[in-house]
Amino acid sequence: MNGMLEISAADYHADLVGERPALSSSIARILVGRSPAHARAAHPKLNPDWQPDHDEKFDTGTIVHQLLLDEHAQVEVCDFPDWRKAAAQEQRDQARAAGRTPLLTKDWENAQEIAAAVRGQLEWLEVDPPLLTDGRP
Repeated sequence: MNGMLEISAADYHADLVGERPALSSSIARILVGRSPAHARAAHPKLNPDWQPDHDEKFDTGTIVHQLLLDEHAQVEVCDFPDWRKAAAQEQRDQARAAGRTPLLTKDWENAQEIAAAVRGQLEWLEVDPPLLTDGRP
């Protein structure tokens, strides 16, 4: 398969394009930095026991990435100070089940600030067209 593909980040990371295993940036880094066995274990098509990793530490970065590339963040803002209360956990789990990334209000505000800071730094480069604009992720 050649050319540009329009797929969601979730489908890209689950390697849902084509029948043969694809080489992603993440798998390439594991292959070079660790070993072929580690890369195989981390690959969704080569490891029959593979499960997607939903570690909360990646959530803010996921949303910043979406804001920068397509400005249509699949986020659910949860108005809680933390995830300790049952109501917060329930909303978080429902958001994930619906395919959205749950963020606490403070983390959503932080993600927006990060995206704005990145855009501001990219403007300093004065390239035409500006980076991360006029294109498709």
